[in-house]
Amino acid sequence: MPAAKAETGYNKGLQKQRANRMQVRVLYFGVLKDVVGRREERLQLEPGSDVGGLFAVCAGRFPGLEKHAASILISRNQEFVSR
Repeated sequence: MPAAKAETGYNKGLQKQRANRMQVRVLYFGVLKDVVGRREERLQLEPGSDVGGLFAVCAGRFPGLEKHAASILISRNQEFVSR
């Protein structure tokens, strides 16, 4: 019985942690769409993550993005932002 309670508490902790994450919609255009093989995806980021962190996550998943880093523009809520 105590093991089940510990597991339940663990699951509740995971649910709370997931609920605190930010959901981000990432759109890829032009050659970036070809590099990643899709035009959009949704990612969950830790609270407080910034655009630089988002790019790091994307570049980690798709290493080909890194060579285009200097020419990539990023917008947040339809406004361009810097990394």
